[in-house]
Amino acid sequence: MNRQIRILAIFSLCLMLALLANITYVQYFKQHAYAKKADNVRVIEEAYSRQRGEILAGSMVIAKSVPSKDPLKYQRAYGNKISSSYAADTAAEYAPVTGFLTLGSQWGVEQSQNALLSGEDDRLFIDRVSDLLNNNQPQGGNVELTIDPAVQDAAYNGLASRGFTGAAVAIDPTTGKILAMASTPSYDPNLLASHVPSASAKAYTQIVQKNELINRGAQRPLFPGSTFKLVTAAAAIQDLHMTPQSMVNGNATTTIQGTNKPTQNEDKASCGYLNQPQVSFMAALDYSCNVAFAEIGAQLSANQLTSMANSFGFNSNPFLDVSPSSASSYPNEPDKALRALSAYGQLNVQATPLQMAMVAAAIGNHGTLMQPYLINRLTSPTLDVLSQTQPHVLSNPITSSTASTLTQMMVDVVNRGTGTRAQIPGISVAGKTGTAETGTGGSPYAWFVSFGPSDNAKIAIAVLVESSSTVKDNVAGGALCAPIAKAMMQAYLSETGQQ
Repeated sequence: MNRQIRILAIFSLCLMLALLANITYVQYFKQHAYAKKADNVRVIEEAYSRQRGEILAGSMVIAKSVPSKDPLKYQRAYGNKISSSYAADTAAEYAPVTGFLTLGSQWGVEQSQNALLSGEDDRLFIDRVSDLLNNNQPQGGNVELTIDPAVQDAAYNGLASRGFTGAAVAIDPTTGKILAMASTPSYDPNLLASHVPSASAKAYTQIVQKNELINRGAQRPLFPGSTFKLVTAAAAIQDLHMTPQSMVNGNATTTIQGTNKPTQNEDKASCGYLNQPQVSFMAALDYSCNVAFAEIGAQLSANQLTSMANSFGFNSNPFLDVSPSSASSYPNEPDKALRALSAYGQLNVQATPLQMAMVAAAIGNHGTLMQPYLINRLTSPTLDVLSQTQPHVLSNPITSSTASTLTQMMVDVVNRGTGTRAQIPGISVAGKTGTAETGTGGSPYAWFVSFGPSDNAKIAIAVLVESSSTVKDNVAGGALCAPIAKAMMQAYLSETGQQ
């Protein structure tokens, strides 16, 4: 009998220990995982019981929490839901960067800065203690973006008003501040902020089905086409010691050693319709001649071209506060014939508009590439500065001499080449057009990158048009993208007193 009691006692003790171990595991080791579960009602109710912090573009509030009329105390509001003075599509204009807050989850800046916005950040500990002692409702901190509303307006309106599917990104070359990041078509994050789960879920499904959620400026790498010729030109100047006056192939076609398939210029015509067997390196960039750049790519070694691409930011994803974002890629291509195709932005080369804006920014900043950043500063609910982003150098892809030479050539592109629609009276603009084949037989992608003023760059821009509901012919970077880049540049230079 005693033996049976001992066995029962030991068994009960084991059960008790197992129960204690499980409680410890759930309460200590798994607490964060359970707290983040979308269906944790207690966490959701607690999060919506306090006022979430604001997201601002300059002094413009583009996301905030307002009192709700349902059991959840606060409702997240975006753009035109904040103020009737905002344009009707302001929420959609900023959605690619703000992201959204829905029951149990976030996206974009709402996600990357959730700890601060929700008030849970350790840097707000003193504020929480003060609120507790003073019996005040805790609040979240604020996020101030680097986005300039005037440049963002020009970017978004330029794309949306023309029915374009695409993106536009602007960077301050001297600091790395992202001045604009527009993506179309976009979506209304207010629909996702609904406190009715079925309504927000339905809106989310529709947005995903329409492919509107993606931030095309930072998240969708595509063929950069002839805008990549800037990278090839940089390598040619530094490694092949070419100058704007160096002579290159001006014919309509060429056949690179190792392939039987000819490479041809746009419209199968001679370089710039000049009908000359050789043209200057500057003319080849002016008129974006594939033949010339294919041969230059074949002359460069795989390491030379890959190293140059890497130094501009390809094959990495340094966009720490742009969430989500995707890396751009350039393959280390040992095959000479394939490298020739890569040299003018086709084959396996993929780039986001943010990446191509970085290329333009580095050239405009005399060869120094600054780390791009979207978060300018973080503040407490009482506006005490918790964190201020400090600009820092990401890399030095080219020398100042190479940058000066490339700038001279890019100014010529705008003055007399394929980028004339980017001209601004009284301002010297540097630019490069691009038209990239999609590989699917559809309409090509249109690109334009630029910076200005050319001798003291204040803004660098990349514009991409994937497709258009209004333009079916003349799908080219100079025609579709350059006018948008011009409007963005004019908006910023006018605002900063440069024009």
